[in-house]
Amino acid sequence: MVVGAAGRTGLLLLRLLLKIHVRVQRFECFRYGKCTFYGSGQMLALCPTAMQELELRDPALAGELASRDLLFVHDKRSNRVPGIFTIPEAYCVWGAPGIISVLVYACMKSRAYPGGKWRVANRKNSQAVEVRARSQTRQWLLAQKFPAELVEPFDAPGVA
Repeated sequence: MVVGAAGRTGLLLLRLLLKIHVRVQRFECFRYGKCTFYGSGQMLALCPTAMQELELRDPALAGELASRDLLFVHDKRSNRVPGIFTIPEAYCVWGAPGIISVLVYACMKSRAYPGGKWRVANRKNSQAVEVRARSQTRQWLLAQKFPAELVEPFDAPGVA
């Protein structure tokens, strides 16, 4: 996704509208460092366990994630808004490992945007960022011996 100066203002407005939307939906909130999670109480109950497990598995990655200003929303659909990641129900069914797989992907993808500036030069670069983030997520999940069902979504380009 290409984001210029006007686009950054639009992204800030979009993030504000999203925060209002999740409040209207009566989603609850959980914070971990700079990360904010919005969702049902059931999904949010998984988040502290997921973060503790991530800290045990990879303290550096957990620390990196905590330092990034990311939003996570429990939703049926995935979205393509920079800096906002959905945690689909299909991942929640897996409990903490499902949440962790989304968190790892978000961290890997956000590494491509230094300083939190969600900007790439063009569509081709945007696709390359997506492929690289998926590949790095897949490698991490395999190294941590995650179930194949959680690794497979990161095999091909697209949105997790």
